[in-house]
Formats: sequence, structure tokens, C-alpha cells
Amino acid sequence: MGMGMELSGPSTIEAKADFMTNDVWTVHTKYHIEMMYANGVNVILDNTLPVGIRFEGEDGWIFCTRGAVKVTASDPSAGVGEGKALTASDPKLLAAKLAPGAKIWAPSTNHYLNWLESVANHREPLAPVDQAARSLTTCAAAWIGMKLGRKLTWDPVKEAFLNDDAANAMRSRKPRSAEYDIDLVLKKAGI
Repeated sequence: MGMGMELSGPSTIEAKADFMTNDVWTVHTKYHIEMMYANGVNVILDNTLPVGIRFEGEDGWIFCTRGAVKVTASDPSAGVGEGKALTASDPKLLAAKLAPGAKIWAPSTNHYLNWLESVANHREPLAPVDQAARSLTTCAAAWIGMKLGRKLTWDPVKEAFLNDDAANAMRSRKPRSAEYDIDLVLKKAGI
């Protein structure tokens, strides 16, 4: 949401990772991912960086994290800013006035509760499903990059890798049985 690209995705992905061997989860340990977006923003994910997001610009940087708050019990601790949700290279950046018409997101201390309230009240949650789906697609594309260990070109409109059969083959997998085959499920439902 911080880039204005929540319904898009990266144009290129360069990723490397060390994966555990002989595990049942195919989990990575060390990783480094760089994703370039069409608007020129480079997103870097690395296991050595603090948990949170750092926005860098001409005037300095702002680091945003959940601070000491955990949305779920499995959330890792941020490990920076002494539990502060916002820190900056210059404290004046945190006091700056927002531009007229700037988007201000409502706070959420519990995304699960926000979703349930949204269903009950027939309104969009703070994380709408189409934005959440695009976030997950981006994560999956990054994981494919980590598995292949080479630069990939991604088409965020088609949600496919360009000229890369090996990467595209990893976008889905064969269902466990016919009852999970999406085409059969849709056909049975008359869709």
C-alpha cells in the first residue's frame, strides 16, 4: 500500500535463498530478494534486515513496524526502535504534514477481527481481498525466484513470467486428487 502498487506487482525479480534439506516444508533459511516495480521502486527483502518496512527518499528514510504489537502470536519481534512503530532518519519527517488528499489508513490491532466486522457490516476490510491476493501472488513469484536462483521477468497484468516455461510451471501444481481439481469443481457447480 505504501507504493500505490497494491493491485499490480513487480516487473523483475532477482532472488537467492538457501533451502533446508530433507525437510517436509521446503523452507528457506537465508534469502535475498530484489523486486523492481514499473514505477521505479526497488523492494528488497533479506533475512538480515529488521522486521518492518523502510521507505527511502530524497529527504531520508522512515521505518515502519508493528513495534511491540503482535497481530498474531506467530509474529516475530521487530528488534529495532525500542518497540516504536515509527522511526526516521530525521524526526522532522514524522511530524511533517500530509499533502491535501493524502490517503490515511485506519489503524488495525487485529486483522482477523477487522475481517469479521467487515463481513458482518457488509464493507471492505482494511486489507481487501483483491489487494491481499496480489500480495500473495507477489510472494509466490518471489518464492519461485528463490527456488530458481535467477532473474525473472514478471508480467503483473497476466500474472505470468515472460518467456520462462520453468518458472510458469511452478505457478501451480497438480491437485492431490480429482476432487480438488478447480476445473472439475467449477463444472460440478455449473460455473
